[in-house]
Amino acid sequence: MQSLFKYLFFCLSFSLLNLSAHSTKTDSIQNVLEQCKRIMESNPDSAYKILNNILSTSNLTNKDHFYPYLLLQLGDYHRVSGNYDSSYVKYFAALNEFEKRKDQNLIAEVELNIGILYDLQRDPKSAIKKYKEALINYTLVNDTTGIIKAYMNLGISYKNIGLSSSSNSILDSAFFYYNKADFFLDKVKHPLGLTKLYINIGNLKYTQQHYVEAVFYYKKALKIAEPNNYNHELALILDNLGWAYQELNENNIALNYALDGLKIGRKINSKYNVVNSLSNISRIYEKLKNYKEANKYLNQLIMANDSLINENTIELQNKLQSKYESEKKDNEIILLNTQKEKNAALALAEQKKKNIIITTITFGLILVLVFSFFLYKRFRITHRQKNIIDQKNKDITDSINYAKRIQTALLKEEEHVSSNVPTHFIFFQPKDIVSGDFYWTSQKQDVLYLAVADCTGHGVPGAFLTMLGIAFLNEITSQEKILSPSEILDELRGKFISELNQTGKEGVNKDGMDISIIKLNLTNNQLEWAGANNPLWVVTSQKSLIAKYKRERDVSNKDKTLIAIAPNKQPIGFFHKMSSFINHTIQLEKNDTIYLFSDGYADQFGGEKGKKFMYLPFKKLILENENKSLEEQKEILKSSFNNWKGEMDQLDDVCVIGVRI
Repeated sequence: MQSLFKYLFFCLSFSLLNLSAHSTKTDSIQNVLEQCKRIMESNPDSAYKILNNILSTSNLTNKDHFYPYLLLQLGDYHRVSGNYDSSYVKYFAALNEFEKRKDQNLIAEVELNIGILYDLQRDPKSAIKKYKEALINYTLVNDTTGIIKAYMNLGISYKNIGLSSSSNSILDSAFFYYNKADFFLDKVKHPLGLTKLYINIGNLKYTQQHYVEAVFYYKKALKIAEPNNYNHELALILDNLGWAYQELNENNIALNYALDGLKIGRKINSKYNVVNSLSNISRIYEKLKNYKEANKYLNQLIMANDSLINENTIELQNKLQSKYESEKKDNEIILLNTQKEKNAALALAEQKKKNIIITTITFGLILVLVFSFFLYKRFRITHRQKNIIDQKNKDITDSINYAKRIQTALLKEEEHVSSNVPTHFIFFQPKDIVSGDFYWTSQKQDVLYLAVADCTGHGVPGAFLTMLGIAFLNEITSQEKILSPSEILDELRGKFISELNQTGKEGVNKDGMDISIIKLNLTNNQLEWAGANNPLWVVTSQKSLIAKYKRERDVSNKDKTLIAIAPNKQPIGFFHKMSSFINHTIQLEKNDTIYLFSDGYADQFGGEKGKKFMYLPFKKLILENENKSLEEQKEILKSSFNNWKGEMDQLDDVCVIGVRI
């Protein structure tokens, strides 16, 4: 029952129909329809009465402007009430009218709602297809609210597929779409959208057994839903809190939340909320050893969920029992009569007993057939889920490739990094389709900024952080003042801590990045640099520079030395002991070469013994080839890395940039 409850959260997709852009009739009808839209989920029965009143008093036909809007809202009512067949009829009728009018926004709205119906009937593959069609149409008309709805529902569908297949990669896709929704929600302040986002993040935390974090997100949703009277969401949140507190062994607190959820579920006449609240409450009473109440709510659950143990079955069982008791008493009376009568009665009783046995066996066979039918239905569902899993690689790859296009758009091509950058190379090799490493450049007047960063994780989660990192760096350097690298890193850390709500508490978000960033004066070759866990390497023949920075593990040849300038040992993000980043100033000369990189190259396992490449061989490889062109160096680094890796999997994203003065 609990897994069913978690499956049904996609019915929370919010409907934000914008009628005002299509008003061609009287304001009164438009105002009434907008009123219905506002109260549909909190008080669907009242909304339905209003809609029926419009039908009976306005004489609308399919030629009237408001007719398809009315169909759409009737479809919403039937969906919220659990009458899915009626909802399909209304939605497809509305879709037909909107397609005739070529209204992309409302076509998308209906496609989204049809996707919700597919999800409610446990067909997420068809639902995802509809959500993506809706996303395309919302994007065409630049409807930010619609884009948010599509991303939210895609996240929920991928979450449900991930849970049914126990696939972390599919759950990563769910997080990707949730993060996309969160990105747009940050632009459009929308309390209902935030409520549902927090519910769904709480659900993911619950399924990952992070119950304290789940409670945290459910309560954030509750804080928004209560003052706004989002009754449909309130019922879900309260019941969810009941499940979460059960797992934390806080059963009395769980019971209070579950009872409140049942009360609201009955108030709004939501079948699914009532069923899952009853299941929740029965389980809590069982844990509290109050078996009388547990059985009471279990019986209510059986009736609400149309179980095989229905009223007809119970009535038939009672009749059989009554008949058996009656025959038993008759036999006792007959035994008191004459032997002849006794023998006749025994024979009669035996025949009746056989009849009872035959009746019982027949009834049992009927039950077996009914149970077999339900098993067959379950088999079909399982088979359908298998087909979904078989298609997951294509769906996931499509989603990740979409993310790659976004990330690629943010990363400048090597030849376009800057027209004024000295000779350089970029060796960028992600572990997956999208990367948690990124490089960034910006030029202001005669100053060039260049950075290489390594975000927490790789793949889709890491790629999302790269988007934040690039956005924050662009924002920080957009001000008129030309900042030093250390000032940029201080501001960047502040933004990560603030925007990701990092407090340092156990279990709270600790995502961030390691980064190396330079500021190069293109006129006089003066370099400023700062680093968070990532160093800067300089290949130079300057004796003064070598004397200042050379360390024991630096390498040299007869002409030049590779020196490593140490970074601050702290990341961009919350750290137990934070200090301001140190700014280094270096005067470079012609033919000096600098290298910025992430840790992916040195940490790669490979070679004959399957060990890490390590930093000392990395330094020697660079210094051995320092007299070659940077284009040749790039190819040497690439071939050396791939040869070392061999048949082993790539461990992490790789990014190495070299710049020669």
